[in-house]
Amino acid sequence: FAEQVRGWTRAQWETAFTAAQVLEDILLRPREMMRTALGYQEARNAARAARLGLQVFEFDAGGAQNPPAEADTRRDIALGENLLALAGAPARVALWAHDSHLARDAYRTMAPDAYNTGDLLADRLGDAYRVVGFAWRRGAYHALASDAQGNPDRAAGFKVWQQQLAGSTLGALL
Repeated sequence: FAEQVRGWTRAQWETAFTAAQVLEDILLRPREMMRTALGYQEARNAARAARLGLQVFEFDAGGAQNPPAEADTRRDIALGENLLALAGAPARVALWAHDSHLARDAYRTMAPDAYNTGDLLADRLGDAYRVVGFAWRRGAYHALASDAQGNPDRAAGFKVWQQQLAGSTLGALL
């Protein structure tokens, strides 16, 4: 999705974002026939996901290489908003994500006004929000490549990162 948006002009992004907003708005206030139609809920979820995705990747429109820190906050808020909308209330849901996305105040060391998925879920769910951590020794994940200074290199795109922790870690014991 980010790669697609990177190739758009700002005007193309604005057109797509406006269309996603309008579609979501229409689906939020459906007529009876629409509400009972097969696939209505999936269409509503897709419209919300499209709007949130476009909002997250706004800074990528036009091929921007160094989006502001707000881009990470937008991504995490979108993740939390989408999870809450999909789960409904009351629901029991497990979200598997990196600890910096789920732990409260995890981004505050980078920026005082940073807000992550954990902050959003804790604010919305109060005492019902629980974070469970886990230990591991070897793993692989997809994330943005890094430039020479160690910053995310959006131009290089995503790559597979492999990591193995030392034998002295809790993951090695387990």
